[in-house]
Amino acid sequence: MIKWANIWKKDGSKNSPPQWWVIFGVPDSRQVPGYKLVNIRTIRKKAFPLFGKVIGVTWRGDDASIGLIDILTHDQEIENLLKNKCNLTIKNYTEQFQGWTIKVDRWINPTAQDWSIYQKIAKLLFSYD
Repeated sequence: MIKWANIWKKDGSKNSPPQWWVIFGVPDSRQVPGYKLVNIRTIRKKAFPLFGKVIGVTWRGDDASIGLIDILTHDQEIENLLKNKCNLTIKNYTEQFQGWTIKVDRWINPTAQDWSIYQKIAKLLFSYD
C-alpha cells in the first residue's frame, strides 16, 4: 500500500503556470522477474488533438513482461479517474528505495474516491508472481 507521498512543484514563468506533481511510494521487497525495470505511463487520447475532450487512456512503456499494462488497461475505475483528472507514471526501483513509485500529474482536487483508486493501483502492483 502507499506509505509516503512527495509533492513537487515547478514554478511558473511569464508564459506558463506552475506545475504540480505528487509521487506516491509503495515499498515492495520483491524483485521483478529478471531484475528488469518497469517504466510505464499513460497517454490520454483526445477526440481532437490538443484541445479535444479526453475519450480514453492508453498505457505505454515497458512492464517487464509481468502483465501490469494489461491489468491496468482493463480496470474501468482506473481508466475513468485517469480520463477525467490526470496522467500516471509507474516505475519500480531496486537501489536506495526498494519498491514502486506512482507519479501523478495534474493534482486537481483529489477526492476520497480518487484516493481509494490510487490505493487500488498500489495493490495491483503486487498482482504478479
